[in-house]
Amino acid sequence: MKLFNLLFIVFMCSGAAHSQTVLCDTMSIAYVSSGIRFTDAVISSADSAIVIPLVNSTGTNFAYPQAKLINVSPLPAGMTLSSLGWVVFASSWNNGDTASAHILYDVSAAVPDNFVVKFNLYVTNFLPLTIDSCVFSDTLSINLKPAGGTGLPYSTAAGSSFSLYPNPAHKAISFTATGARSPVDLYAATGVLLRTVPSNQLQKPVDISDLPAGVYFVRERVSGLVRRFVKSE
Repeated sequence: MKLFNLLFIVFMCSGAAHSQTVLCDTMSIAYVSSGIRFTDAVISSADSAIVIPLVNSTGTNFAYPQAKLINVSPLPAGMTLSSLGWVVFASSWNNGDTASAHILYDVSAAVPDNFVVKFNLYVTNFLPLTIDSCVFSDTLSINLKPAGGTGLPYSTAAGSSFSLYPNPAHKAISFTATGARSPVDLYAATGVLLRTVPSNQLQKPVDISDLPAGVYFVRERVSGLVRRFVKSE
């Protein structure tokens, strides 16, 4: 009888814990399926990232929201999760904003063609709401390497290169490039996109004087090449 009571209590507690995670769909949080991609990571500590644009239509503003992916089918051989737990994807996520979560992975072997992995997607840190976290009702099926693609981490465009200087930099950075120029995205070390520099502005120094001191990354859109730089005091 005591064992039965113990099992009943465990069952009830497990059900209560699960019920605290509401459906993101009911909170008016959505992901942009057409924007989901498996790409080079903008953070140097990992090879690759699954990038998922998330839309906040809740009517509430959030600070430092977090996301995580849990795969419910096997990853390809040589691919391991680099992100530990939740990943912050924005410093502020206001109502109507779209922000992209970068879930980091290390890839040590070529991904087979048309390798599809199924994931559950969670989002959390909803202060000032009393809701703690949510999970999307549907499972994400992500094709990591559509047939005919180059896959990762081998997706850098051949014949293209770019560099930046000075590094460290205090007031501005300049770019040199071979091949076609394309816009450059500037990221914080957390993977949050800070700004985009149009291709027609890359021929002159880019002002970074407003950035706090720290580590940043820039990514050229067409080639996918990533460069790291330090903003000095």
